[in-house]
Amino acid sequence: MSTRERITAVCRQEYFIKAVFAFPMARVEVKWGALNNADCVTDETLNEYITKNTNGSRLTAQEIDRVSRTFQGLSKMDGEPQRQS
Repeated sequence: MSTRERITAVCRQEYFIKAVFAFPMARVEVKWGALNNADCVTDETLNEYITKNTNGSRLTAQEIDRVSRTFQGLSKMDGEPQRQS
């Protein structure tokens, strides 16, 4: 399943997910919008990117907590070896 499908299944709500690559130790020259489904930012601009680019919608504290816990749970599941039936 894709990450979005997993989050939707667990949270029972659809969220828009966009990839953001933050480069804390390097400078990468990428034309804004050149990567259709991802944005590249520096560590200095990451906070502003997150807080300013909301497209008119913001998650509540409860939604942030729920999605965060879901990501944590999914990362643990992905790290477990697959059982053979």
